[in-house]
Amino acid sequence: LAGLVAPLLGERPPELADPDAFRRFLRRSVWRAMLKGGSTMQSLLRVLPEAIGDRLDVEFESPLLKGALAFDATLGGAEGPYAPGTSFRAILREATRLQGQGACLPAGGMGALADALAAAIVASGGEIRLDTEVSRFLVEEGKATGIVLSSGVEIRAPLVLSAISPSVTMLELAGARHVETGDIHELRNFSPRGTAAKINLALDRLPQFTGLAPELHGARLLIAPSLAELDETSLAAQNGDLPLEPVMELLLPSVADPSLAPEGQHVISIIVHNIPHEMEGGWETHREALVQRVIRTLGGYAPEIADAMIAGEILTPHDIERKYGLAGGDWHQGDIRLDRLLVSRPAPGYSRYRTPLPGLWLCGAGSHPGGGVTGLPGWVAAGAALERGNT
Repeated sequence: LAGLVAPLLGERPPELADPDAFRRFLRRSVWRAMLKGGSTMQSLLRVLPEAIGDRLDVEFESPLLKGALAFDATLGGAEGPYAPGTSFRAILREATRLQGQGACLPAGGMGALADALAAAIVASGGEIRLDTEVSRFLVEEGKATGIVLSSGVEIRAPLVLSAISPSVTMLELAGARHVETGDIHELRNFSPRGTAAKINLALDRLPQFTGLAPELHGARLLIAPSLAELDETSLAAQNGDLPLEPVMELLLPSVADPSLAPEGQHVISIIVHNIPHEMEGGWETHREALVQRVIRTLGGYAPEIADAMIAGEILTPHDIERKYGLAGGDWHQGDIRLDRLLVSRPAPGYSRYRTPLPGLWLCGAGSHPGGGVTGLPGWVAAGAALERGNT
């Protein structure tokens, strides 16, 4: 099923206002399904509304395997494993892997990827400005003609592409006067709310995980013991509570790349799944409790982890929003439910990256096909913008 969905992730969604284009899109999808076997499309339609937990309970016996697969199907969203539609999330994640060469960690960590992209831009004659806030878009004669910085400096350009939240792009930087009334409602409802926290720890030694072979310390490690525990953490987050036993993803990038830490020391990167976006009384009074629960849970797998800690950093959804400019602290920049994908991402009138304001294009995770470090939204959007220009 992921093989059927994967080609759609690198294509522009069809134009809903063009019945012929939409029919061609459907016809291609049907032919792909037929080539994979006559029952493939029926299988996909059957799976779309399914909960991943229900599917895994039918297919597997191992609680650990079910927990790991459901973790991937729900990571980055607010739904638990028994929420309708989460089976499709599993398909979508695998389809994203198929678009590339699987998931991997660059040498030097994710920062090395940003450095490589920056070097490519500079080599092509581009200019990068850091710590530079955009206050609004320049709009002249009904077209976006550049940006205005918070300092008042104007930068003009034949095309403007925005990789930030579609709602911030249109309602704040472009201004609601350039948005149809119905679209304002759609974009406001699309406002993202992050449901994951990030914890980084510096360690004075390599942590020893009970039962884990030494050669696997550089692998992606999951703590998601069962569907029941995933479901409990999801319910806690939806109620605005911290999970008693957090579920999480761990990476030790310094195992693969020793340059990330001093000799003999290591860093561990932790994504804590199912964390409330808002906490009663604000996050400041709950930060330490979250760290303590994460360390206690880790200690059940790596007993000496607390003694090995040198320093740490915690990023709640609000910290992620403030530090990185990600609206709501959500790396998907909007729901990734089935009704918020393809022609509906971020809203029906914006699904092909072009906005109603000529010259302004969307190109970030809030557009098709969504978040994750894939480059796909920007790549497809750039092709569309270059094809249409500033019209």
